[in-house]
Amino acid sequence: MTEDVALAPLEYTVTFVVSDAETSDPIEGAEIAIDGNTLTTNSSGEATINMPDGTYSYTVAASDYEDADGEVNVSGAPVTEEVMMDFATSLGGRENNQPIKVYPNPTEDQITIELSETVEKIRIIINTTEGVRVYKATAFGVRKHHTNLNNLPKGPYIIEILLDEKSYKKLIILK
Repeated sequence: MTEDVALAPLEYTVTFVVSDAETSDPIEGAEIAIDGNTLTTNSSGEATINMPDGTYSYTVAASDYEDADGEVNVSGAPVTEEVMMDFATSLGGRENNQPIKVYPNPTEDQITIELSETVEKIRIIINTTEGVRVYKATAFGVRKHHTNLNNLPKGPYIIEILLDEKSYKKLIILK
């Protein structure tokens, strides 16, 4: 008698260690979006997930820091991925002279995009972390724009704001 048995792929622990690039202090509460999952770092700046072999893109977001993107390769063994985050004074980073605030993040149903001054035109694109576009809008003559997200499934998204021929991206979490 023969029996077909389906074996689950082996999974290995991926440990993210998220720290401040300048002080090396751990960052608690950082959100890591990987393979459709959202992890949150503990007080030691660590978060773990079990993953089968493969290469996975991730985005790390933390309040007051620039988002960090990267890839982690799982290949038959546990992996520790160190992520150093740079402090940001605005969505576009320290050099940006057009601060953009996106809040609240995480959110339950709506985000607000706030600029330091009124602009002629702003384009907003929201994609899943897998790159699927789920929202697109253009607004004219605004300083503050509200975007309703209550029709989207809960999870991580990448918001892209196009302003004055520049693109700014940020991870947002819909809870």
